[in-house]
Amino acid sequence: MGGYLDSIFGPAGVFARALPGYEDRPGQYSLAKVIDAGFTGSNHVIGEGPTGVGKSLAYLIPAIMHAVEDDRKTVVATGNISLQEQLIRKDLPFLQRVLPHEFTFALLKGRSNYLCKRAASEVRSKGTFSFMPFDDEAGQIETIMRWCGETDTGDVSDLPFKPSHRVWGEFSTSPDDCDGRDCPFAEDCWCERAKRKAAESNITVVNFHLLFADLQVRNATDGGAAVIPDYDFLVGDEAHKMADIARDFLGVQVGPAAIDRIVRRLIKYRADNLANALNVESESFFNRVRAYRRSPDYHIRLRHPGAIALGGLSKQLSTAASFFHNLTETIDDPAERRRLQRTEAACDRVRGDLVSIIGLSDPNLVAWIEESDRGYIKLVGRPLDVSDILRHSLFERTESVVLVSATLSTNGNFDFIKGEIGLDDPLELIVESPFDFRSQALLVVPHGLPDPRDDEFPDVVARGLKRVIDDVGGRTLGLFTSYRVLDHVYAAVSGNGHRILKQGQASNTTLIEQFRNDRESVLLGTESFWQGVDAPGDTLSVVVIDKLPFPSPADPIVDAIVERNPRGWFFDFFIPKAIIALKQGFGRLIRSRTDVGVAVIFDPRIVEKPYGRKFINSLPSMYRTRDLGNVAAFLEAKR
Repeated sequence: MGGYLDSIFGPAGVFARALPGYEDRPGQYSLAKVIDAGFTGSNHVIGEGPTGVGKSLAYLIPAIMHAVEDDRKTVVATGNISLQEQLIRKDLPFLQRVLPHEFTFALLKGRSNYLCKRAASEVRSKGTFSFMPFDDEAGQIETIMRWCGETDTGDVSDLPFKPSHRVWGEFSTSPDDCDGRDCPFAEDCWCERAKRKAAESNITVVNFHLLFADLQVRNATDGGAAVIPDYDFLVGDEAHKMADIARDFLGVQVGPAAIDRIVRRLIKYRADNLANALNVESESFFNRVRAYRRSPDYHIRLRHPGAIALGGLSKQLSTAASFFHNLTETIDDPAERRRLQRTEAACDRVRGDLVSIIGLSDPNLVAWIEESDRGYIKLVGRPLDVSDILRHSLFERTESVVLVSATLSTNGNFDFIKGEIGLDDPLELIVESPFDFRSQALLVVPHGLPDPRDDEFPDVVARGLKRVIDDVGGRTLGLFTSYRVLDHVYAAVSGNGHRILKQGQASNTTLIEQFRNDRESVLLGTESFWQGVDAPGDTLSVVVIDKLPFPSPADPIVDAIVERNPRGWFFDFFIPKAIIALKQGFGRLIRSRTDVGVAVIFDPRIVEKPYGRKFINSLPSMYRTRDLGNVAAFLEAKR
């Protein structure tokens, strides 16, 4: 049914009539065509569309047309909030206005993102909280109380500010604590309203975390329950994040807070002795965990089963589970019985997670200990390989899955990402960039650079960045692979007459907005700034990258991969991951056909090591130089 594409994307089509100055985008048309073929033939699709291609419209148009013609439902899962907002607030409303076909769409989030009317009612009636609010939090609570009577979505993102985690915790609930149909506010529940709207819509937008929550529930209930209403097609945008998000979500973690919740439930039912015994064992256990993490025996992750003794904690959790089970038998109220059953299940789940992590019983589970700056400790377990999980729970159960991103290929193919996520035999397409990088961009790798492992390297980066800033008058985004080098360079370049914005001074959104609004400013950041910085025009004229963004060897997942693939880890994992990250960082530079910019990489390995060619080949074709003085000359020549 792909004939409709010409009537929309063609030179006399819907877009040409609706958008003054509309330019045909062959790459967008090609991507839409292969996605339509995937939907029509029940095939999976993987496609790379660089910035400027218009990926979102390329998958939304086929999804809408298959909804209109065949009554097929599509879920779009995104990797970040900004993309969700673009789809819901810009792209989908635009298509509703210009397409000759009616369709509906909805945004669906996890339960804790919505106002819980029962929780809000309890706050209003009691007037007390589970913590002592700071002054700013008291103001947040007052505003939320007024907002409760005004909101028409209950979505936390509709608040005019971002509430603190503990403040929002007073007004929301988790899936484990929700009373479901037993809640007196069930019919008016904001989350359930959003679910009903999603069930009635042709297109539902979610994030990857909610998608994986849905897969977990469907697997656990053999399809008897779901978080997301049933759908036919799935689109995953920003799909380069998919494997890492799956590892995070499909793993487990246990800290003192998980046991504290059980202790509070025991106290509520006047089992004070049992609560005290569980609390004592919990404190003793996590003190042992903390001591082990700080000992010489611990390095990056847990390696030996039983290295930390569970002691009496396992027995106390079993005793607590039995208490709630027996108590359930004495309760007549159905809602209260279900609450007790959920708490019993929580006892069993926490105990099982602890046994799994400490015992290292699953060879696919990588376990480690995390400790915050304030000493908060928790045990974490993540699956090393998620390919089989995603293959069986997603790709084999969904008629057509479409995965798109600006950065999915490495060295001209999708082999790495397909292996990571378990995607077999999809339709494939790599779309050419619509930008002319040979005239719009320059790559500079300066002469005489030291190895990034040398002690002098941070000073060399600082001197080079300072020269770039002075030569071009600010207008620079600095991307770093470590906080150590970032902090060193920031201290060295601050006070040179330009406004230097550094990650951590404010929220990322605020810093990016300040950078956009101040043409002579400089923005410095680490991993989170390699994606999501969108500043077209000459505000961002130079992207400086300190070194090739290889995964950190101190990451427990990376450490386990190196151990299990001692001969192939560098070329099989490190290089593909670094290529994708480098493409993301480089992608901040050219955001439109009129942009002009220079990428400066202070890592000599990209031109001096044999594997550097893989990185060069993964970037757009452009002129290269080893002379840092050409940065200003190139930009001046393009004015």
